[in-house]
Amino acid sequence: SYAPITTACSIRFVVALAAGHNMTLAIADVKNAFQNTMIPVGERAHVTMPPYYLQWFHRKYPNVKITSLEAEADKYCLQSMNAIQGMKPAGHQWKNILTNLLQVHKYKQNHIDHAVFIYCSPDKTEIQIVCISTDDFLCAFTHQRLFDDLCTSLRKYFELTTKEGPKLSYLNLNIEEHSTYISIDQTAHIQEIVNAWFPDSTDLHTTDTPFRTDSEFEKALSETLPAEPDELIQLEKQYGGPYQTT
Repeated sequence: SYAPITTACSIRFVVALAAGHNMTLAIADVKNAFQNTMIPVGERAHVTMPPYYLQWFHRKYPNVKITSLEAEADKYCLQSMNAIQGMKPAGHQWKNILTNLLQVHKYKQNHIDHAVFIYCSPDKTEIQIVCISTDDFLCAFTHQRLFDDLCTSLRKYFELTTKEGPKLSYLNLNIEEHSTYISIDQTAHIQEIVNAWFPDSTDLHTTDTPFRTDSEFEKALSETLPAEPDELIQLEKQYGGPYQTT
């Protein structure tokens, strides 16, 4: 996909910055992001008219009459001027729109993660960092006005919803702001996966992350991979690996 997708490392780094510099976190979500883009003429898709399209067309444009269309509707198709989810140009066009819009408002694109944009006032007292994952924005800011101004600017072009407060959900991540720290985890998302794929399992155990890479288990694991499942289970039992296999 050409759509802007921030990395997990960037999200963790921004959350850490927010915790260390007393910044506030909030989320903005653009609805129907790809439909806000215009596809170049040579890259547009053509599709057959869906059922009841003519009825919708007459209600939408009651004063427009196309006699040939009504008489031979089965011989016509539709041209997509706006992007459709799954089209190759859609993500690229959306990326260009967002990048240009944020740069107009004096946000600078990060050179390492191109889905991260930073605004810093001339006196460096007001800062806002925006992590973008297609149409979901995670914002960390020093002043509430920065987030409000960004949302006001975006709403001139897109339909936008926001989420603020001490508990946020971003890309299946649970983010909670506390008085002295910010926690981030995927417990609920992982539990949903476990329940969906292993509904009757009784031998799954929890473990802490990230794993220690200097343990005897990790050293033995790196020397053994690739390995069969039975070999991995034996390694874990021998060295007391993090999964606590029984």
